[in-house]
Amino acid sequence: MLGVPTQPLPTPPAGAAVQSDTGPADGVAAIVNDAIITEYDLRQRILLFVSTSGVQLSPEILAKLRIQILTQLETEQLQIQEARHKGITVSPGDV
Repeated sequence: MLGVPTQPLPTPPAGAAVQSDTGPADGVAAIVNDAIITEYDLRQRILLFVSTSGVQLSPEILAKLRIQILTQLETEQLQIQEARHKGITVSPGDV
């Protein structure tokens, strides 16, 4: 079950940290089965993308990034859950 709240991320100026007024752990971005993806997790992944890609943030780009990155996080969470369900593990040496 995937759920996505409608509360958008705030629009920061270019180069600024993506953070809302209520703090770093301010809510749920999505629920994937029994796992929660927080707004903080989403902002951190957006910041990682922005810092490594050099893209300039505008309200339109931020809105598109938010949707795409949230979808990626949901997919990753589903993959992790399926791996756990199937008993797939990775040793520290393999990492």
